[in-house]
Amino acid sequence: MSSLIHLISSLGIGGAQSCLFELYSSINKYYPDFKQQIIYMDSKFYDPNFVSSYGVSCKKITDKKQIIKAISKEENPIVIYHKLASSNYSILEYIRKKTNAKIIVINHTLYNSPSWRNFKKLDVMIAVSDHMGRKMEKWYPKVKRKVIHNAVNGFRYDSIKANKVDKKNIFLTGRTNRICGWKHSNDWVNWCVNVKLPVKMVHEYMGAGIGGRNSRGRKVVKKGRNKVVMLGGISNFEQKISILKSWDIFFYETNRDEGLCMAILESLACGVPVICSNHYGNKEIIKDGINGYIFKDRKEAKSILKDLIKNPAKLKKLKKTTKEYFDEHLDAKYMARKYIKVINKITEEKAKKEIVKIEEPAKIVEPVKVDIIKNNKFSILTSSYNKASNLREWADSILIQSYRPLEVVLADDCSTDGTDKVIKEIKKDFENNGIEIKIINNKERLYCGGSYNNLVKYATGSYFGVVDADDMLEENAVNYIMKLYNKYPEVAWIYTQFLWCDEQMKKKRTGFNSSPRKGESLLDMGIKGKHGIGTGWRTFSYKIDRIDKLFKKELTCAVDKNMGYRLEEYGPGLFTNEVCYKHRGHPIGSKDSVSSNKDAMEMWKRVIKKTINRRKKYNKKIYSITTHK
Repeated sequence: MSSLIHLISSLGIGGAQSCLFELYSSINKYYPDFKQQIIYMDSKFYDPNFVSSYGVSCKKITDKKQIIKAISKEENPIVIYHKLASSNYSILEYIRKKTNAKIIVINHTLYNSPSWRNFKKLDVMIAVSDHMGRKMEKWYPKVKRKVIHNAVNGFRYDSIKANKVDKKNIFLTGRTNRICGWKHSNDWVNWCVNVKLPVKMVHEYMGAGIGGRNSRGRKVVKKGRNKVVMLGGISNFEQKISILKSWDIFFYETNRDEGLCMAILESLACGVPVICSNHYGNKEIIKDGINGYIFKDRKEAKSILKDLIKNPAKLKKLKKTTKEYFDEHLDAKYMARKYIKVINKITEEKAKKEIVKIEEPAKIVEPVKVDIIKNNKFSILTSSYNKASNLREWADSILIQSYRPLEVVLADDCSTDGTDKVIKEIKKDFENNGIEIKIINNKERLYCGGSYNNLVKYATGSYFGVVDADDMLEENAVNYIMKLYNKYPEVAWIYTQFLWCDEQMKKKRTGFNSSPRKGESLLDMGIKGKHGIGTGWRTFSYKIDRIDKLFKKELTCAVDKNMGYRLEEYGPGLFTNEVCYKHRGHPIGSKDSVSSNKDAMEMWKRVIKKTINRRKKYNKKIYSITTHK
């Protein structure tokens, strides 16, 4: 396993520094087997409040020989050098000369450093936007390049509450950036003070000089028709985000193209739409009417503001789609995956994927062996609504699992039967048995599909299994599944056979799960009325690119079928006839029976229809399912 050493010249407030911490956090969450450390070489602009608020440890080493010593003691070291506009490559030359470390350079700033033009002693240089990638072709033609967009971790933002602000008769906007000629102008401030809008605009401006140490960022209030509040540099992460979350929009004009603004990504993670000027690379991630708008001049900016002020329902919808688009496209988990692929490639662990041209009807693609970096934690996912009477048996079946590390993520979907009291009791049992547990209390009923869609983002494992709150696992089920994942490294997901039990969990019969015939898919089985995948244990791994797509939010039933149809679109699967799961059946017509009634069958048909249309529209590739013998 490679060790990652993040190297940066300074740790004052800045986008490059924020990106470093976000990358560190995302790799730590999704790929925890990687050992990481952060070394900074100059304390001139070091901001202890800024650094500590991100919760990461950093080490100051100014002597290059000590840096070499720190790198050399690591096994398979990879240096990730965070290049600022003023950075030079002398330390990298020394690292290459004295160690066997691979070197990745992240070019954070859209700035041509001529001295780097002929520097070739690195393995790859990362551009943080598409526009920067095109520029780097001209600036550094001899350097191997790769584009990976900046990103932030949504899970770090979700729990932070917005500042309480009285927004009666005002439209609250804001921006965050360093106060410099590149990004800031007094003319912009004056325009914001005087622009005529249907209501008064308050524009809050977070920012200071280089590293956050410059007095130009001290709090100043400018008034006219509107009000601009210069808040100065905000070091503390939670304080900054709580302010940002109170804004109606993030309103941003820059004077020239830049890399990819971290503050914009922070805004999007909060569900705050971005209205920004027509500059690269920010306009690469802003989609008009989905997560904000791009304006070509201030006249158009004014028009956009007036429209949103006059149409609060439109703004409300824009905020909703902003967060949805972030979760689906811009979260740091996608950035981390791309960096891990780069790391695999330069350490000769490149994943090999077969590119297959898909014709209609979709063809089955045979599994291709892929070398994947593993995080061995297994996360059990459960959503519960009024299952207090069953939760003890559910918990007991997990407590007897021998596999570790093991995590349980349990959502209470607004239960009214005392579920919260039972959860408090069993929580201690999990903790005493070395099992991590996270309790998610839904603020409103999300129902089955929506609740699972929400809770999966709180899981920190790389292998996952769904266990409904009234069902149970067989003893050592997790250990058995993990052995299969190790035996079949190409497999991205596994489902099992199950027992159909009565309400007292006494066996009635073996379940109906099975694998498709050769050349068929689970969808083909569903079209014929065959279940294929259903109530049994459904597990998957982080090899699935779009885990966020597995659970359809509006589904109250047929969640298992929809999940199966999605899984075979995202990676090769495996079926085992081994019984790993016990399903609690309920009498047809009872309030707890959701899978045998007419509405459930209609829901299944709608899932099938939507899947057929999706695969036809996007020409989806369907992966094959192997049967374990």
